[in-house]
Amino acid sequence: MSDAPPKDTSAPKGSPAAKFQLPVHFIKSTSFRVVHANGVWYGGDNQGNIHMTFFNERSPIPRTMVVNLDERGAVIGEDITKRDSKQGIVREMEVDVVLSLQVALELYQSLGENIKAIQATLKLANEEKIRAIQESMKHEAIVSK
Repeated sequence: MSDAPPKDTSAPKGSPAAKFQLPVHFIKSTSFRVVHANGVWYGGDNQGNIHMTFFNERSPIPRTMVVNLDERGAVIGEDITKRDSKQGIVREMEVDVVLSLQVALELYQSLGENIKAIQATLKLANEEKIRAIQESMKHEAIVSK
């Protein structure tokens, strides 16, 4: 027997009581990966879906460059005038996520709730940092006398 307390299987407040339970298993596909995004390009299609294409934004990587060498063949710098590179910025599209309208609405609501919770947590953490700094400043003032 385990000493752990039994898991609470009751329904959340305001939810109907569960008559049955269904386990949900999370399995990563072979193409699963973590993607960092600086932004998202989005829009709808003619089936009513929402496409969200996540991208990374960066400076262009040069196609070619020319380096200067000393008499021993060691690199001593680049001849920037001979660099072949795109101008501007690059938005590298990482993944296109397609959502039905219903899923998009649920995501919208859930993101809003999560953003509010994170903002509240960050506000509390910031207030605690400020209090800690103020407290340490009190101690410093006492020590420096």
